Amino acid sequence: MKRQNLLALSLLTILTISGCGGESDSTNETPPSTEATTQEPLVIDEYTLPPDPGEAGKATLLGIDSNDNGIRDDVERAIYLTYNRPIERALVMQHTKTFEMVMLNPVEAASSEMNVKQTFLELA
Repeated sequence: MKRQNLLALSLLTILTISGCGGESDSTNETPPSTEATTQEPLVIDEYTLPPDPGEAGKATLLGIDSNDNGIRDDVERAIYLTYNRPIERALVMQHTKTFEMVMLNPVEAASSEMNVKQTFLELA
């Protein structure tokens, strides 16, 4: 039952995140660039955030993850700019990483009890 609840919550979050980008009906728009924007690094509590990917980060559901930590750069930046307490950031980052694993390979994530156990152990 807990496994079904986690899967349902994961899928709900994925649908919510995927619906945030929105598609435009205009056919005259220029497609988004696939190159990340260049900017000065942003450091919060001695953690260097990845650069804002801009429109390129919205080109795919998985977005851009320039630091290969398993979290989209735009989402990682939003977490650090929203949450001030390190424990909150750590919890939201781990939760987000789990959801992105589900987006990357939903069948494996749903069938792998190891992923579920590891997530709960890391959050405890």
